[in-house]
Amino acid sequence: MNRNLATGVALLSGLLLAIPTSPLSAGAQEQTELTSNVATKAEATDVAKQLDNDDFGSAGPDVASYETRFSDEGEFDDNLVARFPLPNGCAPGGTEVDLSCEIGDVSIQPVVLNMAGETIYHETSITRTEIEVVAKPEGSSPAGHVITMYVAPHSDTSALASAAEAFTWMVAADTKATGGAQPLNGEEEGEWFEENSDAEAGPDEIDGEWVPSAGEFENPPAISPIGPLDPYGSFKRPKQVKVPSNYVHCSGWLTSKCKPKNLHDYCSWSPDSFGYTVPRAGTIKTSFRGPCARHDLSIDSIRKKKISVSKKRSQRANADKTFKSHLRQNCGYGLYMTTKGRTKCYDRAATYYSVVSGKTKKWDGK
Repeated sequence: MNRNLATGVALLSGLLLAIPTSPLSAGAQEQTELTSNVATKAEATDVAKQLDNDDFGSAGPDVASYETRFSDEGEFDDNLVARFPLPNGCAPGGTEVDLSCEIGDVSIQPVVLNMAGETIYHETSITRTEIEVVAKPEGSSPAGHVITMYVAPHSDTSALASAAEAFTWMVAADTKATGGAQPLNGEEEGEWFEENSDAEAGPDEIDGEWVPSAGEFENPPAISPIGPLDPYGSFKRPKQVKVPSNYVHCSGWLTSKCKPKNLHDYCSWSPDSFGYTVPRAGTIKTSFRGPCARHDLSIDSIRKKKISVSKKRSQRANADKTFKSHLRQNCGYGLYMTTKGRTKCYDRAATYYSVVSGKTKKWDGK
């Protein structure tokens, strides 16, 4: 799947508040600072590398995501404050949402939610060393909050909207599926990692054959929770989205069955799995191979149709929405026991979707 994961930025029109017009009197109020378990220098370096990744060329938008910050259950006074270091090579730009970087102008977008997926009012300011996000929740949110920051070159800000929308939807869907927001208290902060591999999917990742029906992508998918398997607290573990048995994965020599190559390599340059390590559960991996393989089969089916490019793009956009749902589903399958881990997986999945949906808008139908 030809997509670039230099991880996600978002500007969600009409749903997310970017920069409030009226200031908060933060100086006169108590603040709860939300920090990351990643060292400041390491985080700044990592984001800068994501923004300036020459390996991808023109493969897609460069979208970077900072480490998410969480407030545990009931953990705030008047304001929640999160500070994100400026990426290396960047300085404040002309507005509260722009940076001037060595690679060019860069846009930022904070996303502040409670664990029900509801947007929290916030304001943003940029200094010579950091981006400060001050959020003021109205009333209590016993399940806690999450603050993340997306960054992208100014020329690729369209990718920000889809990332923010996808992340917000994924967090909110937990509430809809369980009847209540999942609390964050008592969970130790874990470390996440990503892995890419050219190895074949294991037997536990292979499903039966799947071929899209003739009218599969003519309408947006009806997204509904997949039947739960095992409950952990109030979160119901969904089924795993597996790799169809008829998917041809090509890691070495190209054959006629492997063309185009980008529809036969799982998630292409993006890591095929998301891992999360917590003391009580050890290391848990969430595979994205199944969603990527099914998305590849979907695109391959659409590109062979004798319809206009605009219709192909429309159908691929519907396939993208199914891909978004499948990514979220596998995050829930692998990380059903940890709300923080699941939320971080959603953040990563949202960036995959943002890049994919951006490609669809420019697709030539071939």
